[in-house]
Amino acid sequence: MALPNNEMFSTEVSVVNKAPVPVPGEKPSEMDVFLAVLEKNQITLSSLLPIAAIELTPAQQEQARSYQLAQLVLGPAASTPMMCAKSCPKPFRSVCMLAQIAKEPIGQRCPWEQQYAIDRMLAWMGEMGRTLKDILESERSMLQSLVTIDLHERRCNMILSDAQNAMLTARAVRDVDANTGVPLCWEDVIHANALRMDTLITQRRMILKDLELTPEAQTRRKKSLGLTKQGGGKDLSSKQSEANDRLRRAMRGEVIDV
Repeated sequence: MALPNNEMFSTEVSVVNKAPVPVPGEKPSEMDVFLAVLEKNQITLSSLLPIAAIELTPAQQEQARSYQLAQLVLGPAASTPMMCAKSCPKPFRSVCMLAQIAKEPIGQRCPWEQQYAIDRMLAWMGEMGRTLKDILESERSMLQSLVTIDLHERRCNMILSDAQNAMLTARAVRDVDANTGVPLCWEDVIHANALRMDTLITQRRMILKDLELTPEAQTRRKKSLGLTKQGGGKDLSSKQSEANDRLRRAMRGEVIDV
């Protein structure tokens, strides 16, 4: 049965991300395999959600393809990079080489943050031993959250690197005299971005714990599989307990093997 025409952005850009035509004798890349599977599944489902056709130039069509594929692979993290603007805060503009030479892409997404999001996604995939063709969707979802957390943490560090924020605290008036308005006492307020970083670090650790990527989770997994070596695979609490036991024996005058 023929499927209806559900192409978007004119007939040149389809809702289906077309896989490249394979070259005889050439091994397909991971992205080619990913797109081939994606195309096969989307062809079946695209008829259920017709998308309006929009006439675009060839350059605009290529941008639409890139945007669509980025949303599929990176998910919400693809929309996280900030939009470049002349009103960009000083901590970001001061470290942007493009802004310093007046070649920043105003109205487009920050290329530095886009590259950082890509690098972090690849790094986390490498940590898990996954590639684009074998990563599970549940894993992809958590990695997208990790990329977003990394990007937000990077912004917090850039803001806190500004001289006026580097102290991480600000002196604020806590109480004043009701009659004269003279300050009576002050208090140090922790910078909002410093508090935000604590939240981001906690969120990252929770996700890594779910992915069993924290050191204690990896040690526990090795123990359950019998992969730990004598002494080398013990967790921190076991090593500390043994050290305390050796100390108590040494205080009693016993001979300790080091």
